[in-house]
Amino acid sequence: MKIIIFCVVSLLGISQYAFSALDPHTHHAANFTFVVESEKDGKEVQLVATFPSQDIFGFEHRPKTVQEKQAQRDGLKKLRAKLLGMFQFHSKLGCSGEISSLKVAYLTEKKKPKSKKHKHHHNHGHKSKKKIAEHSEVRCALIWQCQQAVHGSRLKLLVRSMYPVLKHLDLKVLSDHKAKIGKDTVIF
Repeated sequence: MKIIIFCVVSLLGISQYAFSALDPHTHHAANFTFVVESEKDGKEVQLVATFPSQDIFGFEHRPKTVQEKQAQRDGLKKLRAKLLGMFQFHSKLGCSGEISSLKVAYLTEKKKPKSKKHKHHHNHGHKSKKKIAEHSEVRCALIWQCQQAVHGSRLKLLVRSMYPVLKHLDLKVLSDHKAKIGKDTVIF
């Protein structure tokens, strides 16, 4: 189980090229992978989450203007303030959580030229410009320590109520126990 946790958490640090090859860019969709740590008697839950930057601070490219830099800071500050509250464990479990990582990851991909007129490949004395598409996402890692094992308990997700623009949540659970995933709930 420790290897699985290491692999999931390592996704936060994977190179931009490799990550963009693994994860297609999608708007209005967040991804959540929960890991229930069996070596800790099911009392620890880790989460790796990704959100489209467009839905968190309004754009995907690297901020260039003062206004964009402020919008990014404000969006990340708002997300940090709301993040732990998006996930409600039953109070009898005695869970307390913390955000271990929150960062923006920039993904770039080469765009193919749209023009069909100029098919032959030679230089006419001008520099060729490669078109690059830049996307970004916000990646987060969270961890909860609970007084009771979470197996069989329900986790309520309030993500859509806090960020209504998110139309799709992709939920995954890695655990030794069979989990059930609903629209806005996970039963560990």
